[in-house]
Amino acid sequence: MAVDGSTPPNLRCPRNGQADEPLGSASVNTATAGLEQACGKATEVVSVSPDTGQQGGGTQVPPHDPSTVGEGGEGVNRVFVMRIRTCSGPVASLYSAGLLALCCHHVAWSQPRELNPVVVTASRFEIPLAEVLPSASVITREQIDASQATTLADLLQGQAGFEFGRNGGPGTVTSFFLRGQDSTNMVLLIDGVRVQTDSIGSLALTEFPLPLIERVEILRGNAGALYGEAAIGGVISVHTRQPEGKPQSFGAMTLGSYQTKDVYAGYNSADSQGLRFNVVAGHNQSKGFTAMDPSQNNKVSPDRNGYRNNYLQGKVEKTVDPGLMLGARISLVDSNLDYDRGDSWDPAYSTYPSDKSTDTHQFKKKNESLGLYARKQLNPDWLMRVDVAATSLSYRDFRNDQQPRSGDTSYLNGAMTGDQRALKWSSLWQADAQTTVNVGVDTQYDTYTATGDNAFDMKRTLQGVFAGVNRQWERLTLQLNARHDRVDTTNTASGADTQNSTSTNTGLLGLGWRLNSHWRLTSAVSSGFRAPTASDVSQTPNLRAEKHRSQEVGLVHTNDQSLSKLVYFESTGRDAIDYLPANNYAPQNIGEIRNKGWEATSQSNWGPYKLRVSTVLQDPWSVTHQEPLSRRAKHYGSADVSRQWQGVDVGARVVAAGQRKNSHYDAYAMGGYAVWSLYVSRRLDAEWSAHVKFDNAFDRQYQLAHGYNTPGRGLYATLRYQPKP
Repeated sequence: MAVDGSTPPNLRCPRNGQADEPLGSASVNTATAGLEQACGKATEVVSVSPDTGQQGGGTQVPPHDPSTVGEGGEGVNRVFVMRIRTCSGPVASLYSAGLLALCCHHVAWSQPRELNPVVVTASRFEIPLAEVLPSASVITREQIDASQATTLADLLQGQAGFEFGRNGGPGTVTSFFLRGQDSTNMVLLIDGVRVQTDSIGSLALTEFPLPLIERVEILRGNAGALYGEAAIGGVISVHTRQPEGKPQSFGAMTLGSYQTKDVYAGYNSADSQGLRFNVVAGHNQSKGFTAMDPSQNNKVSPDRNGYRNNYLQGKVEKTVDPGLMLGARISLVDSNLDYDRGDSWDPAYSTYPSDKSTDTHQFKKKNESLGLYARKQLNPDWLMRVDVAATSLSYRDFRNDQQPRSGDTSYLNGAMTGDQRALKWSSLWQADAQTTVNVGVDTQYDTYTATGDNAFDMKRTLQGVFAGVNRQWERLTLQLNARHDRVDTTNTASGADTQNSTSTNTGLLGLGWRLNSHWRLTSAVSSGFRAPTASDVSQTPNLRAEKHRSQEVGLVHTNDQSLSKLVYFESTGRDAIDYLPANNYAPQNIGEIRNKGWEATSQSNWGPYKLRVSTVLQDPWSVTHQEPLSRRAKHYGSADVSRQWQGVDVGARVVAAGQRKNSHYDAYAMGGYAVWSLYVSRRLDAEWSAHVKFDNAFDRQYQLAHGYNTPGRGLYATLRYQPKP
């Protein structure tokens, strides 16, 4: 039994922890038994959120211009929608390609690791992707490099179940949607730490530097029984680079359109005495483009909105004895962002001057994180892990180099700070060759303070106890998880304290049935919840937690050259917190939402070609308002095909989405789009490689948030130094 990639000799495969066995073999024998690595959430907070229209605080934006969590409103912005053609044709083609991939030819079972990597997030220990019961995907370091993506959102775009909204280019306010749920209904984890949220439930960090990442796991569907509060749409788990292998340096430099510059360097080392460490540092910047079009909003400056990021990460581990490993990690990210706002203030509510076209807006943010962890193998079948983490966040907002201040009637906050303390204990027990049991405790204490005209002080405590069992019979696989959570929230605003406590039980039942060595049926039913945010509690202290239920059935096909899955899913949410004008937009437990649809994913090697396809047909719907949920498309997907030709890797990728409603509070609709990218790379020698990407090759104009521009055609060149391990 092993934890986090440490595998005993009697189970270990030298590459992926799997045994060379058919699909029906026991999961616990074909996977490295790793303890949980993730439990986190992350969100950007810049001026007004593109997902909520709020900035986060106790006092609400004046009622003449409301906005609802998950509704995607732009608050007081006034802009006009661009005319964009729909893309039902490309998305329909992606769906057909996804179904076609399920019918690929049968071959003997012996998949390469790139097609069947291990997944931790779906069960809290490592299982090969082909044997996971809930829907999941993995993006490896090799795929991150090949994508040449600039942000986490761009990397995830086109993945099944994932959509996002963004107020302009990279670095601006970004909202993640999983399985059609609101952006507050998901969990983002970074090395097992649940990323902090602000007073309106928005993630405090979505722009995590890609050079720091080893792999990303996407768990789709209700995971409340695994990760607790808000894990309704699923979990995105980011795993940073691991210290392993021989001593070596690595790095890359990118130059491209919009005066983009990106450089990073790192060093990795491991010695025979059990000491391992790595360090990565980098800088990226871009002049960017105008986040909002001045022709649509005359209060917007026509200047370009750029960004500048500096980051550093270090990790060290020491094997004290064969059964004990100690580790520490540190992460620092410092960012400056120029952005557009173009707001107007109603004189009936405010004396704050409206934005002018000559105004400049800047957002400065810092994220610092320190973690300590220990892994102990008590005996060959029993492992334990303890994680302690401390994270601090700092945000400062400027207009013309001046921060909003208390009493200026702007309803804005000039500075926001947050602190998080997390402690986790988890244990994994191999009861027998077919049964794995995991139990654990999560505790987290968050504080979040804003100073300015919308000042508040938030305290939030999360406590969770969980247990899970995975059992394999000859053809049948069982996954059973149960969890109890308590969430206590206190919000102080305008001199008044408001409190709310939520105590909830959740569960997950998953079943898999192996039809033969290539085909498998899967199913899962689960429950989850989202506690009221501090902002909600400040107005309606007696709110109840939202309750959500989900179910899905799937068909999996595997052979030595492909892994494909077709899933039908349904989810319903009751007691959803909603805002109606009849009650002055105060939050109430009156909402009901639902979503249902089909998901098709496939990755395969066909001769010299590598093909990756995902497509989603869904119906995210507000039963309360009888309208589509904002900024979520009924159909979207992606296709990526590549091959090697005369020593050069060439490929093309298309990402497409259908029409989306912008917000419940306006009538704007954002048209569908299909964006093509072309890429080519060549290994120059054993250590150096060159990469070129032609992004948005046909210069497609589209929007991810009403009134905000997206990057146009761009050319980017990367020189990478990466010795082989």
